[in-house]
Amino acid sequence: MPRFLDVRSLSRVGSVLVSGTVAAALGLLPGAAAAHAVAQPGVAEILASSGAVGDIPSATWLDVGKSSGLVHGGTGSVQVRVLSYAQVDDAGGEIVAWIDGVEVGRHTASLAGDLVPVDLSNVVPGRHDLDLTYTGSDWLEPSSATTSIGVSSGLFEAYMPTITGTARVGEKLVADPHAWTPRPSSTTYAWRVDGEVLPGETSSSLVVPASAFGKRISVVVTGARPNYVTTSRGSNWTSKVVGIFVVSKLPSVSGTAQVGKTVTALPGTWDPAPRAVTYQWRLNGKPALGATSRTWKLPPSANGKRVTVAVTAIQTSYFDKTAVSPSATVKAGVFSTRTPKITGTPKTGAKLAVVRGTWTPQPAKVKYQWKVAGKVVKGATSSTFKVPSSAKGKRVSVVVTGYRAGYTPKAVSKSMTSTIR
Repeated sequence: MPRFLDVRSLSRVGSVLVSGTVAAALGLLPGAAAAHAVAQPGVAEILASSGAVGDIPSATWLDVGKSSGLVHGGTGSVQVRVLSYAQVDDAGGEIVAWIDGVEVGRHTASLAGDLVPVDLSNVVPGRHDLDLTYTGSDWLEPSSATTSIGVSSGLFEAYMPTITGTARVGEKLVADPHAWTPRPSSTTYAWRVDGEVLPGETSSSLVVPASAFGKRISVVVTGARPNYVTTSRGSNWTSKVVGIFVVSKLPSVSGTAQVGKTVTALPGTWDPAPRAVTYQWRLNGKPALGATSRTWKLPPSANGKRVTVAVTAIQTSYFDKTAVSPSATVKAGVFSTRTPKITGTPKTGAKLAVVRGTWTPQPAKVKYQWKVAGKVVKGATSSTFKVPSSAKGKRVSVVVTGYRAGYTPKAVSKSMTSTIR
């Protein structure tokens, strides 16, 4: 094991005091080291070990360099190197950092100067004494140093908030601040319209006021936490706020809700008055194909269904708004007819015929039933009838019944005015 010099105080017991010059003359120090010892009298004395004691570790001191990243909540660093007059390849041991008696970091000691990490998670912002201790090694003595450091307030990692919802008067907008690191202990919101703060609107949501019509909305989110810099982040602007119609009177349906009848849509009362309106008739809530006029003749398919009309208002800078009328159940249609006629000679063996007359609408299907003296003649179901001999002295009549989808079947009868001869 090589012999080392020991840089110690004068109170060292069992050592022989020599000056730096004498030590150099004895070959115990290189010339540069001797010059350093002479240049700094009173800082350290150069001691050589006595023969009785044997080889002893050499004294050390710490050189504290630059520090960086000293921010509350994070991990900073300070550059520290071990200095000694001993000629060694490495220091061995560790550098331990302390603040207020609490260890905040450690790192392998270095002769060249390494960065010692400093954990500032629990260190409040401000000036602090950073105590640095070198643990020593078999060939270098322990030593320590103290330096003053300034710890800055912590910084949030924060992102731009976003706004969800529709920029429309009366609609609800919601601010999403996204994740902040660390999480703020308090978060406040400031809603703005064209850059002007909306007084009293400090929650995470906003019901768009009428005063914002035609303007853009943004929000500023501010996070706060002890020992951290209070931080604000602003969102992008929304699109220009559009208006919202107010319907004071719903649309309604005028006319008789019956197949074959024409109904008319009354648009209701809107604020503001729309520039234009469109119509869509519905059956059981479903749009009726092609029924987009203000009036609509109810088709057979509407029978028994609920009819409504949806009125959509249109205005510049307003979202289109649709309001639906109350419903009415569509009744079956009713035929409009004339009394049929019976032609032919009222005598036995003669052939009679029925002319059914005008029907509105035209029935899709017609049935006939001839009667003699009010009694049904079996099989006599065509539009013509050969008078049987049994009908002599009696009256002949016919019943005409019309059918059509969506309409109530209608039966119309006609009797001959004279009896059968």
